[in-house]
Amino acid sequence: MKEEKLQLILKDMQGITYPEWKKLSHVIDCYFVSEASMREKEIKMESPETIINSYKRLF
Repeated sequence: MKEEKLQLILKDMQGITYPEWKKLSHVIDCYFVSEASMREKEIKMESPETIINSYKRLF
């Protein structure tokens, strides 16, 4: 995220109360969890070579 965008977001959030933040944070988290859950059904296994290379790097 660019600093200008972050500045704009933080300026617009100035004065938000903690209960308001908790509600907003919860809604945003739910949105991203839902999107990630829908997209995880699209994830497919990589080629055997890719998996083997990853395995070797990790172990």
